[in-house]
Amino acid sequence: MPGQNGIVRFGSYEADLSANELRRNGVKLKLQSQPFRVLAMLLRRPGQIVTREELQQELWPSGTFVDFEQGLATAVNKARDTLGDSSANPRFIETVPRCGYRFIAPVTRVLPEPPSLPPVLPLPATLPPRNRSIRIWVLAAGAALASLVLVGWLASKPHARQVQSLAVLPLYNLSGDPAQEYFADGMTDELVADLGRISQVRVISSSSAARYKGTRKAIPEIARELGADAIVKGTVLRSGQRIRITAELIDAESEKPLWARSFERDLGDVFALQDDVARAIGGQIRAKLPPNAPTTTARASVVDPRAHDLYLQGRYSWRQRTSEGEQAGLEYFLQAVAQDPNYAHAYAGIADSYIVLAAHGRVPDAEAFPKAREAARMALRLDDDLAEAHASLGWIKAFVDWDWPGSGEEFRRAIDLQPNYATAHHWYSHYLAEVGRLDASLAEIQKAHRLDPFEVNIDIWLGRSLYYAGRYDEAIAQIEKTVELYPHTAPAELDEISTILGRQGKLNAAVQRKSQSLILSNEPRWAETLREAYASMGYSGYLKKRIEYVISTRPQGSEPATALAKLYATLGNKDAALGWLERAVAQRDVWLYLKADPAFDSLRLDPRFQSIEHRMRLSP
Repeated sequence: MPGQNGIVRFGSYEADLSANELRRNGVKLKLQSQPFRVLAMLLRRPGQIVTREELQQELWPSGTFVDFEQGLATAVNKARDTLGDSSANPRFIETVPRCGYRFIAPVTRVLPEPPSLPPVLPLPATLPPRNRSIRIWVLAAGAALASLVLVGWLASKPHARQVQSLAVLPLYNLSGDPAQEYFADGMTDELVADLGRISQVRVISSSSAARYKGTRKAIPEIARELGADAIVKGTVLRSGQRIRITAELIDAESEKPLWARSFERDLGDVFALQDDVARAIGGQIRAKLPPNAPTTTARASVVDPRAHDLYLQGRYSWRQRTSEGEQAGLEYFLQAVAQDPNYAHAYAGIADSYIVLAAHGRVPDAEAFPKAREAARMALRLDDDLAEAHASLGWIKAFVDWDWPGSGEEFRRAIDLQPNYATAHHWYSHYLAEVGRLDASLAEIQKAHRLDPFEVNIDIWLGRSLYYAGRYDEAIAQIEKTVELYPHTAPAELDEISTILGRQGKLNAAVQRKSQSLILSNEPRWAETLREAYASMGYSGYLKKRIEYVISTRPQGSEPATALAKLYATLGNKDAALGWLERAVAQRDVWLYLKADPAFDSLRLDPRFQSIEHRMRLSP
């Protein structure tokens, strides 16, 4: 990572490497000097191994008498405890045996730059009450002056141009308070969602644009990486009961400003403010929001501002894509509906949270999916035009209820309401794969990837979809790209590459990749065992050892039935494969993909396999 100091962000955490401060969602955490210095060294080199010798030199220079091994272990453990991390299942700090440590989560550098538009700067909070009128006057005068300058400067320029793709960079938080970052990011998310209803323009997801928060990259470079030909950047300021957004539309190639404007309303009118900004931008790019689209103004009249604030905190946490972020997001959404039981978006957030928590194995399916279904249906009872809720219900109908026609209708409705909603395209691709429409599934995930090019789960599924479509070399290239972008995915993704290489008959390479996967999973003994089995008994012996590894390393009754079914099918043991498939069906495993996965090709003509398809309503 360039630079040695400054602020970096990972998950819901921010570390100020200059001030030696660690914060979570804006709240300062207590971390002693030595553990912070260890963490800082790892954060400066994310994805790279920092050796024990380098750590010793940094923390205990030559001449310092200390039990280095014990001291380092204590410092790392304290850092992990503060982050809620563990050595057995690391999300942040990974132990590299006999070498050192590596920070495995994505890290972004926060380099605030002065906003390009004249800001309305708040006066110091220590102003006495009698000066409040002066402060309001200054705010108003500043806004007026900024608007006059910008409008006068841009008056002679052509205001509208045809734009095919648009990216909204994270709005700059003018408050100067890190605890308000969730609000600035939430406002960005909701502006992107409003613009996403424009079908004529591809609007890049805010989760991909978020990687450029605080960046010093030039606009043309950002646009090229995101695939956008225009960029929106701006600022947001919440001061008392007023909120102000300043937006600027920039041509991606020339970096010339095309339009700029400021918008200000009461905090209670925040949805109307978002609608104002979205419609103004739409007018500048010769695109319009659907005339019959649900307006944010209608939402504003019924949503409690405190509930909306909790919702923004929930989305901010949920978007971190960590186990703690997803759990925190759910808690915020639950608080939001407790504050306002009629807040449809918060119910949609609850549904999304339970689906993702279950899919990632963090909440039991039997607990999560009924709650997700209930929350999605509640959201739609309150607002039938909510794309997020239709997508969530589409997932439940497909992978829990096996209601394939109903699921397809929900996904298509979500995409019709919000054509640029990457998650809807992503989940619809999963549905299409499950029903055997593999080319359509690939096309749908490619749409999602264009909308959200830096979302790890979309990248992962794109690799799987290429594999299911029989495009093996492209699948391997995509998975390798995913590992490069997200090093923490390496163990699972190298395992997938091993499977594809096995399908191609490249058995030596397949065993090598599986061995690498196990070493990264801190299983070097099993990696050696598999290599020895392959050397002495060939590929079938290797597969038998893999089966032994899967069964022996899981508690009895919790074995991954689908994974074992695929291994037995690859081995050629149909009876065992079908037996494990029966167990997977009984468990309602959402990762079956019977009609998509090539591992099941040898079973497709077996009446027992066809019976399973029939029970899952995948065949007449």
